[in-house]
Amino acid sequence: MSFRFFLGLSFFLFCIYLSGQSVLTLVIKDANGKPIQGVTASSASLAFKISSDSGTIYWEPGPSRKDTIHLRHIAFQSTHVFIDAQPQTTIQVVLKEAIHELEGAQIISTWAKPRSIITHTTLDIRDIDSKNLGQDIPYILQSLPSTVSSSDAGNGIGYTGMRIRGLDPTQTNVLINGVPLNDAESQAVFWVDLPDLAASASEIQVQRGMGLSGAGQVAFGSSILINTNRFSTDPYLNLESTIGSFNTFKSSINAGTGLMKHHLSIQGRLSWLRSDGYIDRASAALLSGGLSISQISNKRSFRLHLFDGHEKTYQAWYGVPIQYVINGNRKFNSAGTERPGSPYENQVDDYRQTHIQFLHLEQLSNSWTLQNTLHFTPGSGYYEEYKADQIPAEYNLPGNDAKNLVRRRYLSNQFYGSIHYLEYKNKYKEIQLGTSWNHYAGRHFGRVVQINDKTLPGLENYYDQDASKWTSMVFAKAELGSKKGSLLADLQARFLSYKYSSEVSQNEQFNLVHHLFVSPKIGFTFNFDTNLQAYGFGGLAFREPNREDYVKADLNLPKPEQLQDYELGFRWNHKILTLEQNFYYMNYKNQLVPTGQLNDVGAYIRSNVPSSYRLGLETSWSFQLSQNFIINGNLNLSKNRTHQLIEYIDNWDTGVQQVRTHQDKPIAFSPSRVINLSSTIHLIKHDRATSGHILDLEPGFQSIGSQYLDGTGLPYSTLGGYNLVHSNLFYQLVKGSTPILDIRASVNNIFNTAYASNGWLYRFRSSAYNPINDDPYSEAEGENGWYHQKGLYPQAGRNFLISVRIYFNPRSKPVNN
Repeated sequence: MSFRFFLGLSFFLFCIYLSGQSVLTLVIKDANGKPIQGVTASSASLAFKISSDSGTIYWEPGPSRKDTIHLRHIAFQSTHVFIDAQPQTTIQVVLKEAIHELEGAQIISTWAKPRSIITHTTLDIRDIDSKNLGQDIPYILQSLPSTVSSSDAGNGIGYTGMRIRGLDPTQTNVLINGVPLNDAESQAVFWVDLPDLAASASEIQVQRGMGLSGAGQVAFGSSILINTNRFSTDPYLNLESTIGSFNTFKSSINAGTGLMKHHLSIQGRLSWLRSDGYIDRASAALLSGGLSISQISNKRSFRLHLFDGHEKTYQAWYGVPIQYVINGNRKFNSAGTERPGSPYENQVDDYRQTHIQFLHLEQLSNSWTLQNTLHFTPGSGYYEEYKADQIPAEYNLPGNDAKNLVRRRYLSNQFYGSIHYLEYKNKYKEIQLGTSWNHYAGRHFGRVVQINDKTLPGLENYYDQDASKWTSMVFAKAELGSKKGSLLADLQARFLSYKYSSEVSQNEQFNLVHHLFVSPKIGFTFNFDTNLQAYGFGGLAFREPNREDYVKADLNLPKPEQLQDYELGFRWNHKILTLEQNFYYMNYKNQLVPTGQLNDVGAYIRSNVPSSYRLGLETSWSFQLSQNFIINGNLNLSKNRTHQLIEYIDNWDTGVQQVRTHQDKPIAFSPSRVINLSSTIHLIKHDRATSGHILDLEPGFQSIGSQYLDGTGLPYSTLGGYNLVHSNLFYQLVKGSTPILDIRASVNNIFNTAYASNGWLYRFRSSAYNPINDDPYSEAEGENGWYHQKGLYPQAGRNFLISVRIYFNPRSKPVNN
C-alpha cells in the first residue's frame, strides 16, 4: 500500500457449537477489510506451521484451550494472538502493514519525526497527488511556510526555482532517498532535469533551518527530502492526462506488480509533458521515467531505483526588459533575437540526466539497523545560442572580420558515491553513525556549429575545461528521550577537494581548493502534556562557494560561508485546531550575496559580506470548523539585513569601477512577509468503505511582500509584492471494486494579477551616453548619469489546468479524506 495505517490489533469473539469439538477460526484481514493471503501461523505447542492461501486459518487448540499464535507475513507486521478459546471460536485479526516501516527506515538519518526538534512540514502521498498537475516541485511546495516559487516560462513548467526564507536556491539541500540531487559544482537543483518527479514521490519533507546531518551538501538554511519508496502489495495501473493553458499537455502511466513470489515487486512510471509557456517561445518538451525493483522481507530490503529525464526547453533565462514590462509587453523573450529578422528557432537547452540508486536495509536486531546506498548519476547536454558580430579569435577561428555564428556550450558529467548509516534505537534512545563519499567529474566545452548561416561540422572546441570534486562526510548523532521530552547532540565533519579550470587562465592550469568543515548541533524538546510541546535547536554550519564563484575569481578566492542557526518554537494540538509557532535567528559570516551583476548565462556574481542575519517568525495552523470545512494557513514575518555591503559599479565613461558602501540594507530576494491561506470544503463526501462521490472545493490565497533585486535596498531595485487567489475543484467517483475516477481542475491567479516573481539588476554610470533609447533593459536612476539594466520574470495571468486520473486498483490509491 502507498499510505500509512494506524489500526491496531482487534478481536471479535462469539461462540457457536459444532459437533462437540473445539475448532478455532482465524480470519486475517488488512485495514481495508480484505483477506490477507499467505499468512503463516505457528505456536510453541505445535512443531509445524500452517499457511493460508485464503486469509482464513483453522486451528485446533490444545486441551487447555489456551495458546499463543504467532502470525507472520512479508508485507505486514508480525503479531502474537493470545487464545483462550471457547468451542467454535472465530477471531478476526487486523494486521498492520510493515512495508512502511521499511520505507521510513530507508531514510533514517535526515528525516525529522512529527514531534522533532527540527522545524519542518511533511507532505504525504495524498498531499502530493492532489497538488501534482504537471508543474514542477517548486510549485507543488509553493504554499508551504516561507516559500516563494518562480518560473522562467511563467507557468511553473520548464526552468523553475524556489526560495525558502529568502535563501538562495543553492543553499537548499535536496535529497532523493537520501542521495544528493544538488549539482556538485553550482550547488543548484535543476528540477527540469527530472520532470514529473512528484509522481514517483511517496513523501516530501521540507526542513526550514539547518536540519539534521546527512549526505549531500550542507543544509545551509533549508532542506527538501524526497522519498520515492512507493509500495503497493497489490498490482495496480494508474493513467493520467492533463491539459491546460498555453497548450500544456501531460500524459503519464504508473504501474506496479504488487508483491510477487520471492518477495519481489516492480514499479514503473512514464511521463510526457509539453507546454508553450506564458513567455514567448518559452516552450518545454519533457520526458521522464522511473523504474523500481524491490525485494522486501521482514528484516531486509533491497531496492533498485532508476530515474531518467530528458528536457528540451527554449531559453527564457534573460528576463523581460523593464521597458517592455512597463509598456505591457510582458511576454517578450530576447533569447535568439540577435539573429536578424525572426528569432533563432533553436535557441534551446537540451539535457538528459539519469539517476541510479541501490538501497540496502538490514535490521540487525530489534535495536540495530544498517543502511547502505550506492548511487550513480550521469548527465550530458548543451545549450545552443545565436551570437551576432563575434570576434573570430575568441573562437579559434581564422580571419579578423566579425561573424554571426551559432555556438553550443556542452556539459558532460558523472556523479557517484556511497552512503552508509548505522542506527541503534530503543524506547528512549537513538544513536546514529553515518559516513558518505561522493565524486563529481565534469567537462565543460564549447563548439561553433554554424557560421554566417552555414553549418560547419568538425570544428575544434573553442574552450574545454574539466572539473573534479571529491567530498566525504562522517557524523555521529545521539538523541535521549523520555515521556517529557528529548535532548539531541549532532556532530558532522565534511571534507572536500575541488579541482577546476579558472576562466582567467582558461585551459592553461588547474586550481585546487580543499576545505574541512566541522558542524556541531544541539536541540531539545519538552512535552508539557500530550498536546503541547516546546522545541529548540542551535547549530553551526559551513558551506563552500560554488563553481561560478571560483572560476570567475582572480587570486582572491571567495571565502566559505558560515551560519549560526537558532530555532525556538512550540506545537499545540487540539481536537479542532493545530498550531505551530517558530522563531528563528540565522547569523551569517561571509555570506555570498548577489551584487546585481550577471555573467553571460544569467547567473549572479556573488561577493562575501562580513556579517548579515535573518530574523523571523513562522506560524502554521489548521482549523477544522466542521467535518466538512477546514482552514489551513501559514505566516512568515522576517527581517533580513546585511550590516555592510560594498557595491562595485561600472563607470562607462572612465572604464573604472566606482565603489559605494551601504549600511544595514535588506538582503536580496528576501520578502519580509509571506502569507498563505487555504481551505478545504467538502461539498459532497461519501463513506470511504462504500461507493459514492466526493466533491471538494479548495480556494487559496497567497501574499508575497516586496523584495529587492540586489543588496543595496535602493528603490530602483525593488521587486513589487503581489497577492494571488487560486482555487482547485476536486471530484472523485468511487463505485465498489471498479476503477476510481479522479478529476481535478485548478485555476491560478483568478484575478489576473500582473506580477513578476524574480528578476536581475546591473547598475552602471554613463554621463556621456544615454542607453535608454537603444536598450529596453535600461532605466535611469535620477538625472546624474546613473542607470541600471533590469530584467524581470513576469508570471502568467489567469490560467488553468485540468487533470483526469483513473486508478485501476482502488486499493493502490488512497481515497481523499
